[in-house]
Amino acid sequence: MPDDANSAGAGIATPAPAAVTLNPPPPASVPAVPTLAPAPVLAPAPPATVSAADAPLKSCLAFVHIPKAAGSNVEGVIARAFGYNQVVENPGDCISMRKIEKTVRFWGMCDDRLQCESKKLCGWSGADCCYVNKSFVPQPTPNKGVDRCSFWHFPPAYDAQLAKTYSEDCDSFCVVREPLSRFLSHWRWRHFSKPADCSPEVLEKYTKEKLAQAREDVLLEDCHFTPQVYYAFQNGDPKAPRICRHIIKLEHLDAEFAPLMAQYNLEKVHLGKGKSRSSKKCDIVPTEATLQLVKEFYAEDYKAFGY
Repeated sequence: MPDDANSAGAGIATPAPAAVTLNPPPPASVPAVPTLAPAPVLAPAPPATVSAADAPLKSCLAFVHIPKAAGSNVEGVIARAFGYNQVVENPGDCISMRKIEKTVRFWGMCDDRLQCESKKLCGWSGADCCYVNKSFVPQPTPNKGVDRCSFWHFPPAYDAQLAKTYSEDCDSFCVVREPLSRFLSHWRWRHFSKPADCSPEVLEKYTKEKLAQAREDVLLEDCHFTPQVYYAFQNGDPKAPRICRHIIKLEHLDAEFAPLMAQYNLEKVHLGKGKSRSSKKCDIVPTEATLQLVKEFYAEDYKAFGY
């Protein structure tokens, strides 16, 4: 279903992920997030213990969009289900969608219930961004546009108000992806432009440079490098309460999406075959150095989601 930019590592040899069932735990209130020190590689911790929810389902469902994990495609299916058949690409599309459907909670860019501590125009598009607050650690590099992300890309673990708007009135779900596949998807979509770049050596150089930058500026490139635990769990800690009540692996999306929609009376929302974006193909095997860099940077993602 997802395209190259959102599929599970098309054209790249990656290890087969282990099958893990992530059952939703009871929803929890989201406390205020004090000074955050987001570190892509955290101290070792056991995987989160998950169990079946014993609290009743809420009446609506929000979607936590993790960049490069089928987010744009998932946003599009609810738009089409309620009569909007165009690709959702800018805020004007959301205005048109709301004229068609007055009450449903849309997802991602068109989720008009999402609020954060500081929300204003991004400056690079007509959309709004969430900006970091003064207590954010580490403080972003000045004048590089790394103090903000599109509000639907901003990791809710970094903004207590945003996390609350995902889960206070509705349950929320997110789609997670094997970390190497997600990383390579962004490379192909944003940085791979000519055939000469399709080499393990070029990819290794890119990986070293970008992950070093992402350690300094965690919101780099509209949050496309941010580890997925900062979308799914409070404080990015797999042992903490979840932000996403339901977590679906991208590899299981086709099988698990429809049953989830049925729980929230959203049977008309179903996955299609369309693509929201496409990327150039590059069939290479990453070097051992590249694999190690990605495994270290996304160590918590690998553990938390069973990859």
